[in-house]
Order: sequence, then structure tokens, then C-alpha cells
Amino acid sequence: MSLRLSRRGLLVRAQRALSSDENFCMELAKKADYYNYICAIHLPPSHRRFACFLRAFNAEIAQVTDRARTREIANIRFRYWLDAIEAVSKDPSSTSVFRSPMERELIWAMQRFRFSPRWLSMLVEARANRADGVPFATCLELERYAEMTNAPIYYMLAESFDGGGGGVESVVDEWKVVYHYNLTYAQATAPAIPGYKAHDGTRRIRGPNCLS
Repeated sequence: MSLRLSRRGLLVRAQRALSSDENFCMELAKKADYYNYICAIHLPPSHRRFACFLRAFNAEIAQVTDRARTREIANIRFRYWLDAIEAVSKDPSSTSVFRSPMERELIWAMQRFRFSPRWLSMLVEARANRADGVPFATCLELERYAEMTNAPIYYMLAESFDGGGGGVESVVDEWKVVYHYNLTYAQATAPAIPGYKAHDGTRRIRGPNCLS
């Protein structure tokens, strides 16, 4: 019992030691992407923070369409994030414009790691291109969407471990790239089948027509 209480105390103190912005992203990642959150918390502190930011950011982008009343409103939100990524990539030291925890973590990530902001933009653009909720025409189309909404996260994580700044090509061997593609497809396509039921109430069925 005392050991359990001791561990709980350590966890509470560690949680308090986190910045409010980091804690915000960790909680969002935990809620929206639990299994990847579990993987992320075993990384070194800075990379754990970066991984949780990426998972939280991806979750935030994924919810834009469902939260927006119209496609026009969704597009405005997507445009907002694309502009934020561009602004921070041009001047990572600027902290006067951005006010939300997600934006401040974006600034921190740009300052801490050398990664390509185009991967973040790809996450946003992939969601924006599917904002109309039209079902995937083929399984290949679903796989392409899976690549666009998951693979960039692994590429940015790979770049964050590249101290030399050589880019993802210098970090990830060819067999690892293939592995990440397979993992990407599995992560995005596996929820497609139960997704039929989950989206039934909103009349938005995003699974491929070939599986209908």
C-alpha cells in the first residue's frame, strides 16, 4: 500500500512539474489517441512532449469538420492552422501572436527540434480535402488518406531524433520506411469498418464504397 501511494505521489509531482501547455496536449492525446499516448510517454522527456503535441495536434485537426456547422467554417479553421504553421516556421521566436496551448506548444516544438513544417501542413491539408465528408471511392483512396494523416507524424518524430539535421532520409532506413507505411495504413484503415456505425447518427460514412 505504501509503495502504491509513493508511486502515486511521484506521478502527481511529475504532472505538476509539466507546463500547463504540455499538460494540455498530453491530456488531449491521452483522451483522443490513447494507444499512441501510451507509446509516447516512454520516450525521453523532450521527445515525449513533442510526440504528445503531434498526437494532440492531429486530434485537434481531425475534430475540426465535426465541430464546424458548415464546410465554410471548417475551411476557415483549417486556414487558421495553416497560417499559424507558416508564421511560426518563419519566426519560431515570436510569442506575441499565439495564445492557445496548442499554438504555444507549436512554437516550443519549432524552437526545440529541427523538423519540416510541411509535414504539419500535410496533416491539415489532408483533413481539409475531406471536409465534405464524401465517402472514399476505393480502398486505395483510403490508403492514401491514411498516409497523409498518419505518416507525417512518424516522419517528424524521426526528424526530432536526427541531431545532425539531415532530415528523415538520414534517419530512417528503407525497411523502416516500409514498416511505417504499413503501420500508417493499419492505424487509419482499421477504424474504417466500425466507423460506419460511429458516424451513422451524423449520416457521414467515410469508409470506402468498395466495402459497402
